[in-house]
Amino acid sequence: MNTQTTPSESPDQKKELDAYEKLRIEVKKILGQALDAVSADNIKSALESATKRLKEAGEYTGETVSKVSAALKKDLASSYQAMKPQAQALGETAGGLLEAWRDKSGKMLAQGAKALGEWSSQFGAKLDATLVYHAGDITHGGEFVCAHCHHTLSVPKTGHLPPCPACLKTEFRRVA
Repeated sequence: MNTQTTPSESPDQKKELDAYEKLRIEVKKILGQALDAVSADNIKSALESATKRLKEAGEYTGETVSKVSAALKKDLASSYQAMKPQAQALGETAGGLLEAWRDKSGKMLAQGAKALGEWSSQFGAKLDATLVYHAGDITHGGEFVCAHCHHTLSVPKTGHLPPCPACLKTEFRRVA
Protein backbone atom coordinates (compact mmCIF):
# COMPACT_ATOMS: atom_id res chain seq x y z
CA MET A 1 0.00 0.00 0.00
CA ASN A 2 1.18 3.50 -0.79
CA THR A 3 0.25 6.55 1.27
CA GLN A 4 0.80 10.17 0.32
CA THR A 5 1.09 12.62 3.15
CA THR A 6 1.61 16.28 3.88
CA PRO A 7 1.86 16.34 7.66
CA SER A 8 0.78 19.48 9.49
CA GLU A 9 3.84 21.19 10.87
CA SER A 10 4.30 22.84 14.26
CA PRO A 11 5.82 26.35 14.38
CA ASP A 12 9.22 24.84 15.31
CA GLN A 13 8.99 22.37 12.43
CA LYS A 14 8.08 25.18 10.02
CA LYS A 15 11.17 27.07 11.17
CA GLU A 16 13.30 23.95 10.57
CA LEU A 17 11.83 23.58 7.08
CA ASP A 18 12.59 27.23 6.34
CA ALA A 19 16.17 26.76 7.54
CA TYR A 20 16.52 23.54 5.49
CA GLU A 21 15.37 25.30 2.32
CA LYS A 22 17.72 28.25 2.90
CA LEU A 23 20.64 25.87 3.51
CA ARG A 24 19.77 23.82 0.41
CA ILE A 25 19.59 26.97 -1.74
CA GLU A 26 22.92 28.24 -0.36
CA VAL A 27 24.65 24.89 -1.03
CA LYS A 28 23.19 24.85 -4.56
CA LYS A 29 24.46 28.39 -5.15
CA ILE A 30 27.97 27.56 -3.92
CA LEU A 31 28.13 24.35 -5.97
CA GLY A 32 26.84 26.23 -9.01
CA GLN A 33 29.83 28.55 -8.78
CA ALA A 34 32.19 25.55 -8.77
CA LEU A 35 30.69 23.61 -11.69
CA ASP A 36 33.94 23.40 -13.63
CA ALA A 37 35.63 21.71 -10.67
CA VAL A 38 33.02 19.56 -8.96
CA SER A 39 34.65 17.30 -6.40
CA ALA A 40 33.99 15.63 -3.08
CA ASP A 41 35.98 18.42 -1.43
CA ASN A 42 33.80 21.06 -3.12
CA ILE A 43 30.64 19.35 -1.88
CA LYS A 44 32.04 19.14 1.65
CA SER A 45 33.21 22.76 1.50
CA ALA A 46 29.85 23.96 0.16
CA LEU A 47 27.99 22.21 2.97
CA GLU A 48 30.36 23.60 5.61
CA SER A 49 30.29 27.12 4.17
CA ALA A 50 26.51 27.24 3.80
CA THR A 51 26.04 25.85 7.32
CA LYS A 52 28.43 28.46 8.73
CA ARG A 53 26.64 31.29 6.89
CA LEU A 54 23.25 30.13 8.15
CA LYS A 55 24.56 30.00 11.75
CA GLU A 56 26.19 33.43 11.43
CA ALA A 57 22.98 34.97 10.11
CA GLY A 58 21.53 34.36 13.58
CA GLU A 59 18.01 33.66 12.35
CA TYR A 60 18.04 30.07 13.66
CA THR A 61 19.43 28.37 16.74
CA GLY A 62 22.68 26.44 16.41
CA GLU A 63 20.70 23.27 17.14
CA THR A 64 18.29 23.94 14.26
CA VAL A 65 21.12 24.66 11.83
CA SER A 66 22.97 21.50 12.89
CA LYS A 67 19.79 19.46 12.49
CA VAL A 68 19.01 20.74 9.00
CA SER A 69 22.66 20.37 7.94
CA ALA A 70 22.58 16.70 8.98
CA ALA A 71 19.28 16.25 7.13
CA LEU A 72 20.69 17.76 3.93
CA LYS A 73 23.78 15.54 4.14
CA LYS A 74 21.53 12.50 4.55
CA ASP A 75 19.42 13.55 1.55
CA LEU A 76 22.55 14.02 -0.58
CA ALA A 77 23.89 10.62 0.42
CA SER A 78 20.58 8.89 -0.27
CA SER A 79 20.29 10.67 -3.62
CA TYR A 80 23.65 9.25 -4.60
CA GLN A 81 22.59 5.76 -3.51
CA ALA A 82 19.43 6.08 -5.65
CA MET A 83 21.31 7.22 -8.77
CA LYS A 84 24.33 4.92 -8.38
CA PRO A 85 22.86 1.94 -10.33
CA GLN A 86 21.83 4.19 -13.24
CA ALA A 87 25.24 5.87 -13.35
CA GLN A 88 26.98 2.49 -13.38
CA ALA A 89 24.71 1.20 -16.15
CA LEU A 90 25.32 4.34 -18.20
CA GLY A 91 29.07 3.91 -17.83
CA GLU A 92 28.85 0.29 -18.98
CA THR A 93 26.65 1.00 -22.01
CA ALA A 94 28.93 3.85 -23.05
CA GLY A 95 31.86 1.45 -23.19
CA GLY A 96 34.04 3.68 -21.04
CA LEU A 97 33.62 6.64 -23.36
CA LEU A 98 32.17 8.95 -20.71
CA GLU A 99 35.52 10.69 -20.41
CA ALA A 100 35.34 11.61 -24.08
CA TRP A 101 31.96 13.31 -23.91
CA ARG A 102 32.02 16.69 -25.55
CA ASP A 103 28.56 17.63 -24.33
CA LYS A 104 29.23 19.94 -21.41
CA SER A 105 26.00 19.11 -19.58
CA GLY A 106 26.72 15.39 -19.84
CA LYS A 107 30.25 15.97 -18.61
CA MET A 108 29.02 18.07 -15.70
CA LEU A 109 26.46 15.43 -14.77
CA ALA A 110 29.12 12.73 -14.84
CA GLN A 111 31.47 14.90 -12.73
CA GLY A 112 28.69 15.67 -10.28
CA ALA A 113 27.78 12.00 -9.89
CA LYS A 114 31.43 11.07 -9.40
CA ALA A 115 31.97 13.85 -6.84
CA LEU A 116 28.82 12.93 -4.95
CA GLY A 117 29.97 9.32 -4.89
CA GLU A 118 33.38 10.28 -3.54
CA TRP A 119 31.79 12.56 -0.95
CA SER A 120 29.40 9.75 0.09
CA SER A 121 32.24 7.27 0.41
CA GLN A 122 33.92 9.58 2.93
CA PHE A 123 31.17 8.58 5.36
CA GLY A 124 32.61 5.06 5.28
CA ALA A 125 30.85 2.69 7.66
CA LYS A 126 28.54 5.48 8.81
CA LEU A 127 26.84 5.70 5.39
CA ASP A 128 24.36 2.86 5.90
CA ALA A 129 23.26 4.19 9.29
CA THR A 130 23.06 7.71 7.86
CA LEU A 131 20.55 6.58 5.25
CA VAL A 132 18.04 5.44 7.86
CA TYR A 133 15.28 8.01 8.29
CA HIS A 134 13.10 8.36 11.39
CA ALA A 135 9.71 9.96 11.96
CA GLY A 136 10.34 13.65 12.57
CA ASP A 137 13.38 13.81 10.26
CA ILE A 138 13.45 16.57 7.64
CA THR A 139 13.66 15.45 4.02
CA HIS A 140 13.30 17.04 0.61
CA GLY A 141 10.51 14.56 -0.12
CA GLY A 142 10.35 11.31 -2.02
CA GLU A 143 9.36 7.70 -1.47
CA PHE A 144 10.16 5.92 1.79
CA VAL A 145 9.60 2.32 2.90
CA CYS A 146 8.83 1.45 6.50
CA ALA A 147 11.59 -0.77 7.89
CA HIS A 148 9.00 -2.72 9.90
CA CYS A 149 6.00 -3.40 7.62
CA HIS A 150 7.43 -2.30 4.21
CA HIS A 151 4.59 0.16 3.65
CA THR A 152 5.53 2.80 1.05
CA LEU A 153 5.09 6.41 2.12
CA SER A 154 5.14 9.27 -0.41
CA VAL A 155 6.30 12.64 0.85
CA PRO A 156 5.50 15.08 -1.99
CA LYS A 157 7.65 18.02 -0.85
CA THR A 158 10.16 19.09 1.77
CA GLY A 159 8.81 18.19 5.18
CA HIS A 160 9.10 16.07 8.30
CA LEU A 161 8.48 12.33 8.04
CA PRO A 162 5.43 11.14 9.98
CA PRO A 163 5.22 7.74 11.67
CA CYS A 164 4.21 4.92 9.33
CA PRO A 165 0.44 5.22 8.79
CA ALA A 166 0.14 1.42 8.54
CA CYS A 167 1.99 0.30 11.69
CA LEU A 168 3.00 3.55 13.44
CA LYS A 169 6.68 2.53 13.50
CA THR A 170 9.21 5.30 12.93
CA GLU A 171 12.12 3.92 10.86
CA PHE A 172 12.31 4.28 7.07
CA ARG A 173 14.64 3.87 4.11
CA ARG A 174 14.43 6.07 1.02
CA VAL A 175 13.48 4.27 -2.19
CA ALA A 176 13.19 7.28 -4.50
